[in-house]
Amino acid sequence: MGTKILLSGIYTKQLLDTIIKCKCRFVRLSFSLFRKSWKKDILALQKILSSFEYVMFDFGIEKVFGKGNKSAEVKKYRKEYIEFLNENGKYINVILDDTGILGSIPVIPNKESWDLFCGKFSYLAVDSNFMSLGVSKISGLINRASNSGIKIHGIGITGQEYLNKARFFSVDSTTWTTGPRFGNTYIFENHKLKTYNQTQKNKVRKQYAAKWRREGLFDVDAMLKDSSKAVNEMNCIEWVKFQNYIYSQSNKDYWEENKKETPIKNEIVQVENKEVAIINKENLMSAAIEQILPCDSCYLRGRCQFYKKGNSCKYNLPIEIRSSEELVNQLTRLIGIQFERVYKGALVEKLDGGILDKGVSDELQKTFDMALQLRDLISPQDEVVLRAKGKKGLNVFSEIFGDMVKKVGQEKD
Repeated sequence: MGTKILLSGIYTKQLLDTIIKCKCRFVRLSFSLFRKSWKKDILALQKILSSFEYVMFDFGIEKVFGKGNKSAEVKKYRKEYIEFLNENGKYINVILDDTGILGSIPVIPNKESWDLFCGKFSYLAVDSNFMSLGVSKISGLINRASNSGIKIHGIGITGQEYLNKARFFSVDSTTWTTGPRFGNTYIFENHKLKTYNQTQKNKVRKQYAAKWRREGLFDVDAMLKDSSKAVNEMNCIEWVKFQNYIYSQSNKDYWEENKKETPIKNEIVQVENKEVAIINKENLMSAAIEQILPCDSCYLRGRCQFYKKGNSCKYNLPIEIRSSEELVNQLTRLIGIQFERVYKGALVEKLDGGILDKGVSDELQKTFDMALQLRDLISPQDEVVLRAKGKKGLNVFSEIFGDMVKKVGQEKD
């Protein structure tokens, strides 16, 4: 599963019609758009919502009341919103709110709150304020969260440099709607979404007019005359191309980097003069616990390459231990997993600018302790150490162990 780019800023029926016509797959919608009309034709609304693959909803309260405090109206609005969600919730994938509605994803207020929120929630949002951290820093935070199974949504973060490096689960943007207001034109070409401003628009739009006419997806002549509807359709089509590319490309990059076509072999290594099999991680495919890992209830279902509705998990770990050798093998596998975690953590630490991470330091110590414990298990070496100072101490040992102690003492002298 790649990053989902959700088109947002859909506050009018014309914009809603535009994203439907342009076959937008992922959207962020606001209750404010549907507040007055949804009860008139619930089936029509549900048909609209089901036409998208992924729907995020937000409160949309500022669009109605602005930022002023109108507690009575807000309370009524919120009650209506909850009623709307209760009636249509099955057509909505996620709610982005700070209203306390059960199941909504919170927005992390600042970098200092990152670990606190990641420890409590499995789906979080960050806004464009985080972009001040820079591409490397924010990518490190988001990829670390993604590796732990935490989904991150980026509000207004669709810069391609971020999408190429940070493994966002989803992002949203209103930018596609800026054509009528600011004269912006968007062209998706050569795997990049290019932006042309007001001063460039006439030249660019005429340059691509023939291509758009061949596609036949909107009224090109009306667009050249600056029709708001046609300009929005033009930009929406190009953003949908971008949406589809990022979704498929992220999917390919994420999984292909972990995929190996070479034959799977066990590696035999020497540990304290004993052969121990290090099982390739691809060999962790067995039927040992297949029946207790259904795909439908797995929290990784949104980004697993093997997910299929109704299936059982293909990643099944061997857990049978019938001998001391099998125990050693299992412990060796665990240490291999721990080493991989440490190396990944150290890499993220480096990408974060070399700032020391306490979590990585703790895992390094834990890995060292695990390695020592495995060494002692494989090759136990029992020994008793007796210490004595001076000749009086040596005389005491001599009384116990005899001439052997005297000989050792003379050699050291």
